[in-house]
Amino acid sequence: MLAIMQWRPMFFVSRRFDFDNLLVSKIDRSVADVQLSTRINTITKAGKTWMLEGEGPSGKIEIETDFLIGADGDHSIVLKHLGERKVDRNNYAGAVRQYWSGVEGMHTDNLLEVYFPKSLPLSYFWIFPCPMEKQMWDMEWPVTTLPDTILMCVKLLKN
Repeated sequence: MLAIMQWRPMFFVSRRFDFDNLLVSKIDRSVADVQLSTRINTITKAGKTWMLEGEGPSGKIEIETDFLIGADGDHSIVLKHLGERKVDRNNYAGAVRQYWSGVEGMHTDNLLEVYFPKSLPLSYFWIFPCPMEKQMWDMEWPVTTLPDTILMCVKLLKN
């Protein structure tokens, strides 16, 4: 007997704000103390304990913890305080992102489109459908190819 599979898109697109809110809603508050709108200014280690000092909506805040996870992106405050942030240009990428409206010829089902330019190995260009009839265009490439990528973008924009 043949099973009929229902088609589903490979990707889902959402605004970063909505995705971040979804992730925060999944935090188990019985094991985590979530401090939203809080900026950490200093991180120090005292023995086996981490000390964080910062500012929140109610003023100054101090946090003491035995376990610290730095999941705050490329410009991580944790890595900054630990002196661990190093950029390896051979494994680093640059990006250009723009939002457009009124673009014609997009996929009729408003699907994510991905392109891989043959002239720029390891690079890609994608178009995200966004709410309110807008699209986000994003191109990413290894920084080691930056001069060639800029020239290609200039040629594309002239056409």
